[in-house]
Amino acid sequence: MFHSLNQTGFYVDNSNVNFDYTTNTVIKDKINVLAVNTQVGSSMPLGVEYSWQVDGSVVELDGYINPSLVEVSFYSHQDSGTVGQIIDPDSFDNIVGSPTSGTSDGYVMFNLSQDGMEYTFVDSSTFVVFETENSARAYYNDVLDTDYLYYFTSTNTVKSVNSINEFVYQPTYIVYSGRSNLSFHYLHNSGEENRIDPSKSNIIDVFMLTSDYDAEFRNWLLTGAGTKPKTPSSQSLENNYSGVLEPIKSISDEIIYQPVNYKILFGSAADINLRATFKAVQSPTSTISSNDVRSKVLTAINNFFALENWDFGQSFHFSELTTYVMNTLTPDITNFVIVPTANNFGSLYEVACQSNEIFISGAQASDIVVIDAITASQLNTQLIAG
Repeated sequence: MFHSLNQTGFYVDNSNVNFDYTTNTVIKDKINVLAVNTQVGSSMPLGVEYSWQVDGSVVELDGYINPSLVEVSFYSHQDSGTVGQIIDPDSFDNIVGSPTSGTSDGYVMFNLSQDGMEYTFVDSSTFVVFETENSARAYYNDVLDTDYLYYFTSTNTVKSVNSINEFVYQPTYIVYSGRSNLSFHYLHNSGEENRIDPSKSNIIDVFMLTSDYDAEFRNWLLTGAGTKPKTPSSQSLENNYSGVLEPIKSISDEIIYQPVNYKILFGSAADINLRATFKAVQSPTSTISSNDVRSKVLTAINNFFALENWDFGQSFHFSELTTYVMNTLTPDITNFVIVPTANNFGSLYEVACQSNEIFISGAQASDIVVIDAITASQLNTQLIAG
């Protein structure tokens, strides 16, 4: 991962591959760690520029893309005859350096929020690294510095020091191998169909969800048979629909055809961070069975996620689903909650999607539980490892 804290926002488009027809090579976005950065533990510069190719963006648990964070990997040669050959497999070690006991060399630390949804960078000057607690006590002659956080590699834990010289575990901190405060150069390549146009013209993004893809996807979601359907390509959309749209656009307009993906919420087909169990409290005065309640809740959820009720890029708010289900099933239920499978209670109360995505429910009858009352154990307030 490469993280820019303040100044740089990265843009990643994995739907298209940029190709240089003059050199017959694929053009990749890359990040150059500059040679002017110093070596770890020294005032001498690295002396060599290290390149990393940008592979993908990072989507947070709430569905938003983090523009300051990207996935990177070793940059490979693009010259004819050496395509795919890694330039320097020791790049990471050369930049990060070797860990030094009593310093923060070789590591970066973040402080996670209580709900596990976001994290903040911890300045490297505020923590030190040791293998064990005994090695830290030996380093400080058993008089520990209370100004520091201590990361112990043998147990992968972060601890502070209290007023009586004892270590206290700090569960909200997380540490990775890495280095901070690097000078770098980010190079982004625009594709053939996406340009910054200085002329008086409009680039129009047309997002399209075809009926064939919709039918195939819903059938796959219902039956679970076969592989997940793929969206049509931009080229196929242009071939099929340009004959209709091109004659009615302005001469100066340029249409970019963008396929829309379904983003699954709930159920086993959804991403692990988007799976959940619904819990409905049946009214003591209700005369229908719990199975009937479960069936009616599932029908209400499916009706709520009907295609005509949603726009591309529209966020999901659980409060809206709750209101709809409660209005539909009153007076048979008195409460309705969602309990995430892999995260804390409340983490799915709002989920965003991108402009080329639209939500669809993957919930099944097995994801709905009819209960008598809402309790702490029913809400599953403890974080479950996914």
